[in-house]
Amino acid sequence: MARRAVPRSEAVKLTRYKHACHAMFHAPNEDKLFGRIPVRHTVLMQMRFDGRLGFPGGFVNLEEGLEAGLNRELEEEMGLDSLGLVRVPVYTLPRDKVGGLPAFLSNTFIGTAREELLMGLEQEGILSHSEIHKALKASGATRH
Repeated sequence: MARRAVPRSEAVKLTRYKHACHAMFHAPNEDKLFGRIPVRHTVLMQMRFDGRLGFPGGFVNLEEGLEAGLNRELEEEMGLDSLGLVRVPVYTLPRDKVGGLPAFLSNTFIGTAREELLMGLEQEGILSHSEIHKALKASGATRH
């Protein structure tokens, strides 16, 4: 099944649905792993209560609005209701071509979090479509 991002302007019109908002925090990172492998970017995810990876956020109450609900959820989840924060490895180890992002993608994600991560990495220009495709292929995971 093909998935797509739903623009905010469309989402607020979907009043028969319960809304959920999540945030992808990321920043450039010039560090090098082992002094030679560029880290490139730091991307934050969290380990959820059920052992799956996801982005911080959650369900929004109808009366509070999307932004206010996201802010409330972020306050609740950033270190309080999660099992820990996780930095996504935005690199592939050159020796085996599996370590780093490919190994990370083989983990269990909640709902569409894997697809959202890949879409965000591409949309923000952190990784190219080709780099994402190679990492997915090496991981054995599939992109919906």
